Amino acid sequence: MATALNNRSTGSSNSTDSDRIEVVSDEVSRNVSPQPTIIPISLGEYKRKDRRQYHRPYASSSNRIVQKCGRNNVITTDVPEKRFRYFKDIGNTILNTRWRWILISICVANAIAYVIFAGMWMLIAVINDDHDEERRGDYPPCIYGTTSFTGYLLLSMTTLSTIGYGAQFPTECQPSWMVLTLQALTNVAIEGALITAVFVKMSKPNNKNPLKMFSRKAVISMRDGVLCLIFRIRDLKGKHWARTMIRAVLIKRRNSPEGEPLAYYFENLKLEKQGLLLWPLEIVHKITYDSPMWTMSPQLLYKTRFEIMVILEGDSITTGQPSQSQTSYMNKEISWGYRFVPCVSYDKEEHNYVIEDEKFNEITECDTPLCSAQELSGILDEATRPPETFWDTHSLLSTPISRRSESSMGSGHFRFPSFRLKKDLDGLPSERTFYNRQFSGATLETINSVENLLASDTNLNNDKKENEKRLLSTNF
Repeated sequence: MATALNNRSTGSSNSTDSDRIEVVSDEVSRNVSPQPTIIPISLGEYKRKDRRQYHRPYASSSNRIVQKCGRNNVITTDVPEKRFRYFKDIGNTILNTRWRWILISICVANAIAYVIFAGMWMLIAVINDDHDEERRGDYPPCIYGTTSFTGYLLLSMTTLSTIGYGAQFPTECQPSWMVLTLQALTNVAIEGALITAVFVKMSKPNNKNPLKMFSRKAVISMRDGVLCLIFRIRDLKGKHWARTMIRAVLIKRRNSPEGEPLAYYFENLKLEKQGLLLWPLEIVHKITYDSPMWTMSPQLLYKTRFEIMVILEGDSITTGQPSQSQTSYMNKEISWGYRFVPCVSYDKEEHNYVIEDEKFNEITECDTPLCSAQELSGILDEATRPPETFWDTHSLLSTPISRRSESSMGSGHFRFPSFRLKKDLDGLPSERTFYNRQFSGATLETINSVENLLASDTNLNNDKKENEKRLLSTNF
């Protein structure tokens, strides 16, 4: 079977065919018409075809300050004498190094010490003529039991690890005890610096499985009549149960009143008091007038880029060692109009509380106003304002309702200005909700002139006089 590749490019008249190759199968033995197979070779078509079909569960870790795993995504560049600074503060350098490098450093340091001191022991043996008994004469050798480099290496390892001498051992000659003392000091330095660093690194505050301790997403929903930002925290191993402290910091861009752009501005979020971390807790931040999210609506939530960093600190109830865990939530990881599904239940048969791990990150939709907390507060203030404080919005008069008589007003109702409760997020028309307050046979639409206002004042005075006469007659 012969295969021919024919380019179907016809010039500028057909630009789409220039990016394709026609594969034709030519069968000589059979009179079968060739069936062409079109293979796209355009880079754009290949990328569109190979594009991932799933949606990423949360924002990328490359554009955030704190990654979901708790690691800081911050590096320092252009530092003068950067390498010298690491050796100058060798203690913090070792503690901030990853575990793999600490273990490798311990092995390399011990191996180098073994080889160096093995060479020193061999040099002492050569100088003292331990290998030549005739030249040494009646003087005892400095090292017994070996004449090869392997034996001196074993002697060095025995001395450095202080496990006790066997067949190879040094004598009381002067070079031997000098090298022995130097090797003992080297052992103290290596064990004291690197081995101690291992224990200190194990006990220092560090991130303890933040992906399992914090919920993947945060939600915004109504709680106790207030919009709240809510996220979940749990600590099943009890590493933060003592002296627990939880902090949340909002990181966003901001311009100062003087016009100075602040690329990364930190604002603390006030959190409600939380209980014990016996089971998953919902940490609540009420979006009130003093909250940085007071003016944030669903549209701004998905358009404005910001990051909320959450830090959990506490001591272990078993060892008393402090621990610290942190994570962050990008604006795309906050779901508006959702709440967490309860994950703690009581088992009546076993008589204990059960934590359902699969429901820790599960959220469900709930009724939530699609407006900012500031707009919602204005709507509630208008709806709950007493009648005597309302003003006429139809007749361009600024006279309170309390000065109008019901006799000068016809029956009807008062209609508040409309407020948008559902934002146009999906390109659909917005829905409007009108708040109506019914008055006793009065409406502001009838008061549309100064004459009606004067008449209402006259009727009000007459009603007052009649009420006074009735009171006097009843008293007498």
